[in-house]
Formats: sequence, C-alpha cells, structure tokens
Amino acid sequence: MEDFAKKNLRDFGIFFGIIVFMTAILIFSILQTRESWKKGLAVEVQTVLDAYAGEKYIVDKFVAVDSAISTSSAVYSLLRPGTNSKDRCYGVLVRVPSIVGPVPAVFVCGEGEFDNPTFIGYAGDFGRVGDMLDFRSSDGIMKYWQGMVPKIIKRINHDR
Repeated sequence: MEDFAKKNLRDFGIFFGIIVFMTAILIFSILQTRESWKKGLAVEVQTVLDAYAGEKYIVDKFVAVDSAISTSSAVYSLLRPGTNSKDRCYGVLVRVPSIVGPVPAVFVCGEGEFDNPTFIGYAGDFGRVGDMLDFRSSDGIMKYWQGMVPKIIKRINHDR
C-alpha cells in the first residue's frame, strides 16, 4: 500500500474508533441513569398524588409499556392504603401540550375504571404558571389524553 493510503486508513480508523468509544460512553451512561430516572418520576407522581384531595394512593413500581408512547409517558402501579392489594390501579405520567409547552400530567385509573381515567394534576413546580395551566387547559386536550391513557395501559408488558 502507498504511504498516502496507509495514512488515510490510520486516520479514518482513529476517527471511527473515537466515534465508537463516544457512542459506548453515551449508551453506558443512559443505561446507568435509567433507574434513577424512574425513581425521580415516581417521586414526582407521589407528590402529585399526595396533593390530590380525593382517594389516597402510594406509588409502587414502574411498569414497562410496549409502545412508542413510552418515550413520552411513564406508568406506575399504585396501591390504595387499606384495600386489597390485588386491586390493580395505575398512575400514568404523560407529556401534555399546553400554552406554556409540554407539561407532565398525572392520570389515575383503577380496575374497572380503565375507560375513565381521572386527571390528578401536573407534576413539577410551575410557580405562578401553574394557576394558568389549570384555567387555560383545553378540554379537548384533556379528553384526548383521557382517551389515550386506557390505550397506554392496555399496552403494559406483563413479561418484564
């Protein structure tokens, strides 16, 4: 081989080696932070549920969903204190479009109520914007997501 071809081959090899190394670091960091991400979302969901004036719930564990919507949502199994632990209840955190951009909204639905999820509130500290979210949320958007939550729950992967 010519010296020119050897130099190019070496340079391209180094370049692609760096790309592969950086990609490996990125994948490793994503896999390592996945659990803390799930725990952080669970804390946010629990905070919203604690502020809810209705029935009390306790966030149990993350539930995997087999759907493309799983990149914009998270599903947690919920426990109702003082009731039979076999009663399935789910808390769903989804990104809902609003006047201030996408915000995380928490919906809850229990056994037999999958077709009628309840909007609990928004996760996060929005300050004064939070009041505007409550008054300016479109009924159409909320009805859409109340219709989507049962579809998300039906996609739960029970094998994981």
